[in-house]
Parts: sequence; structure tokens; C-alpha cells
Amino acid sequence: MNMPIPDDRQILEFSGRRNPSGSANSQQVGGSHYSRHNPQPWDVYENWFGREGFLGYLKGTIVKYLVRYPNKGGVEDLLKAKHFLEKLIEAETAQGETRG
Repeated sequence: MNMPIPDDRQILEFSGRRNPSGSANSQQVGGSHYSRHNPQPWDVYENWFGREGFLGYLKGTIVKYLVRYPNKGGVEDLLKAKHFLEKLIEAETAQGETRG
């Protein structure tokens, strides 16, 4: 099945608003194994891969969780996709990317 790849604007529109409970770094879905690290792994990825690589990592991880949720993690995978979407929104908003 060929699905169109959403652009940045569509991904931001999908959420509609930022995480009301604080930053994506302040929470974790499915345990606490990443949130107790400082820096957190995705902060390391951003440093290693640069902005564009990091945004690609976040988008790819969102797609991974959305694709696998019916056959693997169910609602928990949807919550993980949402968590990565919240991080993507934070990254875009920090750079003033509020296209509309």
C-alpha cells in the first residue's frame, strides 16, 4: 500500500496543540528507562545528527509506531507516536516553525 508521506505542515496540523503536561522530556510512555537518563537519548540524537537528521528521526519513529500499533503494541504504540509527535512539535516550535 502506497501512503503519501506527510510534510511538516501536515504533521503539525495533526496534533493541533502542544502537550499540556509540559515538555516531552518530562514524560515517557511504556516505562521510565529513558526518562531517567540525562541527557535523554533523543537529545543525543539531535546533537549527533543535526536538526534535519533529528527531525527525520522523530518523523520516522512516529510512522513506525503508527504502522505497528494494530499488530503489536495497540494503544500504547499510539501513545508512543503521540509522545514523539509532541517532541517534534517542540522542536519545530523552538525554531519558530508555526506555518499555517
